[in-house]
This record gives sequence, C-alpha cells and structure tokens, in this order.
Amino acid sequence: MLVDEMRMISADAADIKWNYLPLENLEQVEVIKGAASALFGSSAMNGVINMRTAYA
Repeated sequence: MLVDEMRMISADAADIKWNYLPLENLEQVEVIKGAASALFGSSAMNGVINMRTAYA
C-alpha cells in the first residue's frame, strides 16, 4: 500500500493503518497485480495498491 509513492505498511506489525489513509482527497487509485518486489521492495510480493492524492 502506497500513498503518493510512500509506504503505508508499519514496520513493527507489518500491517496497514487504514485509519490514516486520506480517502477524502484521492485523485487516482492504481492496482498493480503480480510480483512487484523488484520495483517496490520485498513487501510487494502479491501486488501494490498506489493511492494518489489530489493537488492542493
């Protein structure tokens, strides 16, 4: 899970804090299926969700 190319997975528990996502300011949601660990690191073995926020 990425928001503006920043990882949203917590380092201590390896889960996503869904309450901190800016859903009211979303412009685009990208879903990249498949193993994307070469681009996004070892935590992206099944795919990546990238949320892009709107320009202020």
